[in-house]
Amino acid sequence: MLQLSCPSVVGRADETAALGAALDRATAGAGSLVWVTGEAGVGKSRLVNELCDAAEGRGLPVLVGRAVDTGTPVPFRALFEALSGHVRRVGTAGGISVDRRALAQIVPEWRVAGEETYQASAMEIGEGLLRFLTTVADDACLLVLEDLHWSDPDTAAVVEYVADNVATAPVLCVVTTRLEGSDHAGRVLSDLVARKSATRVELRRLTRDELTMMTSMCLGAGLVDASVTSLIENFANGLPLLVEELLMTSVADGTIKSSPDGWRVDATGAPAVPERFAELVRRRMGALDGGAARAIRVGAVLGQRFDAELLRAALGVSSGAVAHALRAGVQAQLVTTDRSEPAAFEFRHALTREAILEDLLPLERIEIARVAPAALELDWPDLGDSFGEQAAALADEAGDTRRAAGHLLQAARRARKQGALSSAVPMLDRAWSFVDDADPEWFEIGEVLLSVLSITGAVDEALAVGERMRAAAGPEQRANIHLAMARAAAEASRWGIAGAHAAAARDLVEHVPGSLVGARIDAVSA
Repeated sequence: MLQLSCPSVVGRADETAALGAALDRATAGAGSLVWVTGEAGVGKSRLVNELCDAAEGRGLPVLVGRAVDTGTPVPFRALFEALSGHVRRVGTAGGISVDRRALAQIVPEWRVAGEETYQASAMEIGEGLLRFLTTVADDACLLVLEDLHWSDPDTAAVVEYVADNVATAPVLCVVTTRLEGSDHAGRVLSDLVARKSATRVELRRLTRDELTMMTSMCLGAGLVDASVTSLIENFANGLPLLVEELLMTSVADGTIKSSPDGWRVDATGAPAVPERFAELVRRRMGALDGGAARAIRVGAVLGQRFDAELLRAALGVSSGAVAHALRAGVQAQLVTTDRSEPAAFEFRHALTREAILEDLLPLERIEIARVAPAALELDWPDLGDSFGEQAAALADEAGDTRRAAGHLLQAARRARKQGALSSAVPMLDRAWSFVDDADPEWFEIGEVLLSVLSITGAVDEALAVGERMRAAAGPEQRANIHLAMARAAAEASRWGIAGAHAAAARDLVEHVPGSLVGARIDAVSA
């Protein structure tokens, strides 16, 4: 029987054994964190999926979440998906007796109506997560967090705490990242490996013999001619994902055919095998009708992972038309569905999306990015918890930096309310770079940035922001800025600087009738 996807993992015996041993140790009460890394398409998700299947086969709870590419990372996205997904499947009963305050911002069912969510620190969330996982585990528990190269700094901080404290818990935590790049999560994980709080498993490209074996397993039966294995070696570049993609396309279009002598590359016509993966994607896109192809292109601009309803709003078509387009995309092996989230779709790989984006003219990308945010704002005026970041990325792509700044400011305020202060800072920095002091939003963003930096203890940075704002402000605005700088300095016990800014604020409002700043100055001075 023809197999267009490999029925088992090839060339990963050592890595599979290492993960299996870590799961065995967790069952014995010795938990650990394993970091699986490698380039795009090298098989990280497939290896981890095999581990998940093995754990589920042993009756162990398996929690899976992933970060997604939204331009600006969504706070706690991977943790939210893992924990909320588990609670959604099993309910809130069943012996889960941990203190839920620290995890309430991640698990909506644990929030108390009418009460403000407790803003837990990364350490509190990490400790709450460990206790939660220990509670749900009978023999052991597996937590998988994928694509953390797209995660926010606060998630990385939680992962760091878990890695440093999981050794005495029956928990195996597996995280995946791409090999390339210098993301924050990668730096944190590298530090964990250096101090032996985590184990690194790096996936390499497959060898020529392994590619030959994988090709034979995918094709299922019969001999495989050297022309086929040569084609795979030349174009798959040792990446398992590309082996499957090449075979699926080449068998479908007749480039690779079955003959009495086995599978071989058809030499009767011009070679149909593309030189690079991008050509595979172009051919699949070309097989779609116009509506489906446009939907997939718009989806690529929206992100690696996108919501079907969000796509409908961006396209301005009916739900039925979107369903038709996405069904065609799934059948063409361009996008995949998520069983846990029926409305969520994702490109089969980041390479698929990148190939589609590269095939769009810059003007086409700008036009899609220009129209989509307006549609999102019409259908979702508040843009929810994750669409705001997506809308900001789209507005930036379209060159509407002022709109992008507004969305990022909203996202940063949500992050601050959730206690994800480390995530709020880069959002605000980026938003501030999109506007200048002639825009009303410039001062608003600066004030929030100054406040967040003060809370996080980055006093020098907060004071620098204040100085920049003070130079462009009017008298009463300068008084408020001096007041904020006085608060920041006082938080760090820099009493001389705090007193000087409080005095400067008082001098500015002394002759301003009806000013309310004076009372606040008195409070800060006290």
